[in-house]
Amino acid sequence: MDFQAAVDRVERELVRLGEQGLDTATWCRAADGLLDRVVGFDGSCWHTIDPATVLITSHLTLDLPPGGFPLLAANEYLAADVNKFADLAAAPHPVGLLSQATDGQPRRSLRWREMLRPNGFDAELRASFVDGAGCWGSLILVRDRGRPDFDPQTMRAVERLAGTLVGGLRHTVVAQQATVEQPTQAPGLVVLDHQGQVESLTPAARHWLDQLGEDPPVLSAVAAAARATGPARARVRAPTGQWLVLHGARLDGDPHGRVSVIIEPPRPADLAPLLVAAYGLSDREQAVAALVFQGRSTRQIARALSISPYTVQEHLTAIFDKVGVRSRGELVGQVFFRHCLPQIPD
Repeated sequence: MDFQAAVDRVERELVRLGEQGLDTATWCRAADGLLDRVVGFDGSCWHTIDPATVLITSHLTLDLPPGGFPLLAANEYLAADVNKFADLAAAPHPVGLLSQATDGQPRRSLRWREMLRPNGFDAELRASFVDGAGCWGSLILVRDRGRPDFDPQTMRAVERLAGTLVGGLRHTVVAQQATVEQPTQAPGLVVLDHQGQVESLTPAARHWLDQLGEDPPVLSAVAAAARATGPARARVRAPTGQWLVLHGARLDGDPHGRVSVIIEPPRPADLAPLLVAAYGLSDREQAVAALVFQGRSTRQIARALSISPYTVQEHLTAIFDKVGVRSRGELVGQVFFRHCLPQIPD
């Protein structure tokens, strides 16, 4: 089988994989095996990203040394380096090679010097998974020292498959039903020192961090982004299905550069835009859906968006098809009762 035929086959299998309703980690592992058939790599790191902020919310490393995410977050949000995920997401081509970005001199990259080379890797390929709603995830592929670099053909294959990968990753956002959190916990506060290490936290914060798992990437990402650029925010789903929102900010007047992160369950208004976008709705369809959630009639939606009632109905038909419902009531139920209601205290 030639290379192009192999890419075609992997693309078809990725489409089927995205239709299986898998959780994010299971989907990433399966997608990793399919991608390796046509790319060939020795280690990978998959991330989910909040499309509203381009902050990493979770990561899965495969065949890479553990415990490296805080260093990765510091490089991504605090250091000057090449092929940042946010930069790739905004670029015409969302795939980048470290060798190309450094003009064949990888030593110019801080990431290569501090993370890749010490762990025995030379070549690095990075990709952001982007659609009309934003960046939903990213991927790092590496090859061992001494192996050939990723070539242009491989780079083009990853760019082509990225369009299918973003759809599969986006589907995992809505595949798992949220669980009811009992008893309801108050917002929690975490204080991190200038190196990103937890200095102190409230009991509620400890509870929410336990939900997210050991050393949650989203905490490092939000803290690093807040330290670099000011207030930062990200929405993340815990392995239990519980949604959480993290708000990071520098402590005003603190001479030690500490950062505070508040962790709390989201309001339905925090989740609805993310969930609607995850179903692959266009910008106009998202605007129509938002007004449906507000209880607006077809004529009211038409007036608000300066379109005809007939066009509103066309958008509603497309929305129903993408979400897999047949009416406005089912649309609200799919988003509210499946994902938002468990976040509301009883």
